[in-house]
Amino acid sequence: MQTENGCRRILLVDDDPLVRKAFARCLHEGDFHLQTAENAQDALTILQQESFDVIVADFLMPGQDGCDLLEQIQQQWPEMVRILFTASFENPRVRTCLKNGIAAEIIHKPWDYE
Repeated sequence: MQTENGCRRILLVDDDPLVRKAFARCLHEGDFHLQTAENAQDALTILQQESFDVIVADFLMPGQDGCDLLEQIQQQWPEMVRILFTASFENPRVRTCLKNGIAAEIIHKPWDYE
């Protein structure tokens, strides 16, 4: 799914407003339309109303974690690319999320802007 101007649509879910702002700066010059949510519930509400190509979800968030969110998205919107965003790569749950195909990729915090 692309917007009318050919931009890829990305939904970033992270409870830290500074991370959301930094991520937006990274994508500023690319052909991306970024929307953000601060938790899983907000993300699911947005997804009921809009379509996205990619979702990037933080692993550690209050309430539902990123793996649970991506698993729900896999079931409801299987065509959406799912990426887990985490500083907790050593966490066995993160590895299981990747191994089971719930997340296609993992972006490690802090991340390389390239």
